[in-house]
Amino acid sequence: MNMDFEQLLKQEVQKAARQDYEEITAKAQDYPYKFSKEFNEKMKGIIREEKKKAKKKRRVHILLVAAILLILNAGIVLANDDLREKVGTLIIHFFEDNIYIHDSGETEDSKKTFQQLQLTYIPEGYHLLYETENPVTMYNAYYEGSNDSYISFTQGFKENVDIHVTYDGTGKKKIQVNGKDVYIVKDKNITSCYYEDKGCIISLSSTEKESEFIKILKNIK
Repeated sequence: MNMDFEQLLKQEVQKAARQDYEEITAKAQDYPYKFSKEFNEKMKGIIREEKKKAKKKRRVHILLVAAILLILNAGIVLANDDLREKVGTLIIHFFEDNIYIHDSGETEDSKKTFQQLQLTYIPEGYHLLYETENPVTMYNAYYEGSNDSYISFTQGFKENVDIHVTYDGTGKKKIQVNGKDVYIVKDKNITSCYYEDKGCIISLSSTEKESEFIKILKNIK
């Protein structure tokens, strides 16, 4: 009995609510509302402002795309052939404040045997600070002298070595040492050189004056 009464009450409430809605809707149709001229003018102004904002956003987007394209084009220019040089099988890319050196990948050695080289001449006043080696792929030695002077030597298989170094543009040249094409660059008081030997990238850098640097270079064996 209680269930029947609750169901009946629910149906009557729904019926009353539906009648109220229909009456209100009918009255609203009898009295249609017309927006004032002032309201319409305000809405037109708001619409115009929104259109201006949309145009401004589109201009910003276009400028942003243009800036990205300029950056991409700058990257393409920096990678252009006139800003890179080749030494043996090595490619040297020159950027505003750094250089990047890697193997060109043009040749592959059928037989790869790591033949570790050494600095057989070290000027007086230097001592070996550390030495790291992988008898299969890599060797590095760092010598320290007085007044922050140093000599650094690295040898590694070409496919395992990419070199990024700072460069201030003060000097660069290609020379021949022991029958090898060697590229020398300057970065303030640091002289560095890079060349390819026995399938490896060889790099040497030091704060020594160039005459001593060349002497060290000639005695890498």
